[in-house]
Amino acid sequence: MPQSQVLRYLFCKFADKQESLMKSIHRIFYFIFFLSAVFSQSNQAKATAAVLDFEGSGITNQEAQVLTQRLGSELVQTDVMIMVERNQMSEIMDEQGFQQSGCTTAECAAEIGALLGVQKMITGSFGKIGNTYTIEARMFSVESGQTEKSVSKTYKGEVDGLLPQIQIVAWELVGLQAPADLLAAAGVAAPVEEVA
Repeated sequence: MPQSQVLRYLFCKFADKQESLMKSIHRIFYFIFFLSAVFSQSNQAKATAAVLDFEGSGITNQEAQVLTQRLGSELVQTDVMIMVERNQMSEIMDEQGFQQSGCTTAECAAEIGALLGVQKMITGSFGKIGNTYTIEARMFSVESGQTEKSVSKTYKGEVDGLLPQIQIVAWELVGLQAPADLLAAAGVAAPVEEVA
């Protein structure tokens, strides 16, 4: 192979790698810019958070992912935290060579949270035995790795009745009472406020 062809080949390979690196850097800057813009629009400082895929026992991985996404959507509805979008989280984790699956410890969640630049990480599990479902959710501080809040629910019935339970878990994770209509849909009595 003539020397000019070798040089041309090496130059093209170097240019391709440089372009790929620049795209990765642009994505990271875009994500940081996104978080900065969200923070500047907020009157009060909201914590940033991300939800790792919950583990499933007695249900398929796909069902666990769908239920996890539902929890993330409801956390957005609480308007208490700024949630990192699932696709942004996956993109950054892929670029850094991290996998969500198998990350069940507080240390692992904190490590991924630091990589994502969030303050809180949410992990947990869904379980099913017969027609009884369990939801275990934990919110960790990325800085300390400590569990800040833990919520458990048990539900007996068809899988579609599990959705209101997941929504209630989201509200309880952020320290709020779920809306009355949501509690009614889940068959839970709303707390009665005492009149003084």
